[in-house]
Amino acid sequence: MAREQSRQHIDSSGGRSGSADGRLNRRSYLKLAGAATAAAVAAATAAGASDGDYDVIEVDPGERRVIRVDSGETFENAVIDVSADGASAIITAMGTNWTIRNVGWRGVSADETFIGCADSGGNTSTIENVYMGDGAEPGHRNGLGIWLGRDHSGHLDINRVNIQMMGDNSFYLSAPHHYGDNGTVHLRNCYSRNSWVAHYRLGNGTLENCVAVNEATDVDERHGRGVWAWDPGPVEVRGCHFAMNGYHYSFRNGGNGEGASEISVTDTEWDTGFNGGYFDPHGPVNFEGGNGNDPEDFYPEGCPTSPEEAAGGEGATGGSREYDHTLRLEGEAEYYLEVDEELAPRSGFEQYLEYGEAYGEDWADWWVSTWTEWRFNGDVTRLDLEDVNDLTVYFDGEEIDPDDLGENSPSNEDEGDDESETQILRMEGVGDYAFETDGTVEPTDELAQFLTEGDSYGENWADWYLTGSWTEWRVTGDFERFEVDAYDGTAPDLTFFLDGEEVTPEELGVTGLGDDSTTTIRMEGVGEYYFETDGTVEPAVFR
Repeated sequence: MAREQSRQHIDSSGGRSGSADGRLNRRSYLKLAGAATAAAVAAATAAGASDGDYDVIEVDPGERRVIRVDSGETFENAVIDVSADGASAIITAMGTNWTIRNVGWRGVSADETFIGCADSGGNTSTIENVYMGDGAEPGHRNGLGIWLGRDHSGHLDINRVNIQMMGDNSFYLSAPHHYGDNGTVHLRNCYSRNSWVAHYRLGNGTLENCVAVNEATDVDERHGRGVWAWDPGPVEVRGCHFAMNGYHYSFRNGGNGEGASEISVTDTEWDTGFNGGYFDPHGPVNFEGGNGNDPEDFYPEGCPTSPEEAAGGEGATGGSREYDHTLRLEGEAEYYLEVDEELAPRSGFEQYLEYGEAYGEDWADWWVSTWTEWRFNGDVTRLDLEDVNDLTVYFDGEEIDPDDLGENSPSNEDEGDDESETQILRMEGVGDYAFETDGTVEPTDELAQFLTEGDSYGENWADWYLTGSWTEWRVTGDFERFEVDAYDGTAPDLTFFLDGEEVTPEELGVTGLGDDSTTTIRMEGVGEYYFETDGTVEPAVFR
């Protein structure tokens, strides 16, 4: 896409701190469907102390604390302090429909797994807004972030988890895939730095908007593979950054001998400095499109950067965030929903929806075949419905007429006004571009996060560039000006689409594609062909 969004860059730091038996009373620290309050937790044990909206669990020197989470339980809002000499703590969750949320380890842990888990009941469990960034003590195989057991048969949703300085993988999620029950995993908005053997190790799942970083460190064996894919696959990587800095592969396939696995990579920046950046002895690494080799080191939005931030729930999504309203749709329809504050799918639905495609911070664009539900704050500013079949809409549990929502919806405008019809302009390739219409111009929701209004676009204009990827704009009216030019010394080579149909530059009034510029001609089907140009002809390179 066009320019990258602004990011919070890293000022890395480390902490310091095994094991004796010791078990945390589960009743003291698990909040079962809201039955236990923070005050009750603090009073139930001398090991915990309240600090605002979270509890502090102090682990004694040499103690190995075990926190157990059973089926249907939630462990949340806690700082686990392992800064004492030889202290460590592990959370085990081996049932089904469990949640670990808003938890941060403070201090460098002794040699220990931080979270050992599996959804063994075929349902969905969740780990979200968790900080393990202080890491584990130096040593071969010391420290493991999240271990997924081989009896994982359900789905695990991992969102906004920060793991650093582990000697035995940050996210070790391959066991159920190679010789277990082959449940699925979905990682979003996660960060991993300086961990060995791998940052993200899995055999059947998805990584979305995740970051992995290897950098100089005086701790041996802390430079792992970015993604290590195990049998059976597939592993899908979307919108990620792998800044390996030449220390290891960004992608390594076939981790378990002859087992075949497959990685597909889209819209991802990755490092080629270590033997070309990938190794695929037992299965393909498919680079699908929108990829580059300029990765950055940054925390994904909302990923906690301290134990206290995690425990307090800052930036968290899911059940920990409070929403004022719900909108429920029952029946069949395609829909587009916008609100003037923030929006999220009903808890448990995230695994079926891709952030940035099906929904964003304040919008949702999807379809319903039985029922769906969204939680949000603020007011509904737009609700568009298409292909409706026996649809019922509920606002905060009350049935309503959908026409009563979204006074700003374009569906309420004059449908006979052709100039108000919105079209999607898509461009693919390389080049600077600037265009104006006699109507309106705005970036698509996926693109908007990277652009600044008044700088790259305005009410009826856009002025930006492409570096070998793609961009999309919502436009109305006719094009009054459309200019393209070279980008960074490279002649413009652009393909244009309107509402998914390829159009010629002449149809848009494009200027700037001179005699020295390159145009791509694509033909599909069967047949002999012959053509001539007054310039040069060469076959395209397909990546």
